[in-house]
Amino acid sequence: VNQIKHVRVGDHVVSVDQGGESKTVEVVYLPHLSNHGDHEFLEIRCDTEETDEEKTIQLTPNHFIFEMSRDDEDHKNKFVAVMAQEVEIGSQLAAWNHSLEFVEPCWVSEITPVILSSGVYTAFTSSGTLVVNDLIVSSYANLRHYGHDSAHSVAAVHRAMYKAGEADATWFRRINDKIEYLLAGKRS
Repeated sequence: VNQIKHVRVGDHVVSVDQGGESKTVEVVYLPHLSNHGDHEFLEIRCDTEETDEEKTIQLTPNHFIFEMSRDDEDHKNKFVAVMAQEVEIGSQLAAWNHSLEFVEPCWVSEITPVILSSGVYTAFTSSGTLVVNDLIVSSYANLRHYGHDSAHSVAAVHRAMYKAGEADATWFRRINDKIEYLLAGKRS
């Protein structure tokens, strides 16, 4: 198990799909290579129902994390992406139970704003999701008005370039910088 700051392009991480199936996926892009200064995070603590374990994660307020959602059509637990800043005490986050291999609710018990100077890290995966500290999170942030699914569609360029073997190309980095600039709502 690596800390997210030590993950590299080409590494394999655990991801969980909407059907609750886990799989190993590749890291295709690392958007935050230059990390300096202090950053605001939310430290979220939750407790699982089945295994009674406490989970803790630190996310920027605008990073997507998955909450449990009941699907009335097939009566199965699903999960939906929400911004970390939208999580509330009592929310049920989607947690991956490694030993029993299923998604279980993790009841949020505490949310604390913290300032960290250790940098901001995320990993774009081929699936758009990954498991961090047993919680299912999105690869994406800063795209509030687009949502997780739209962000994953926009990130198709990263997956295509990775498959083409160009993930570290300088021109690819410039394209990514322009995409991030445009998605932030700025005009060129």
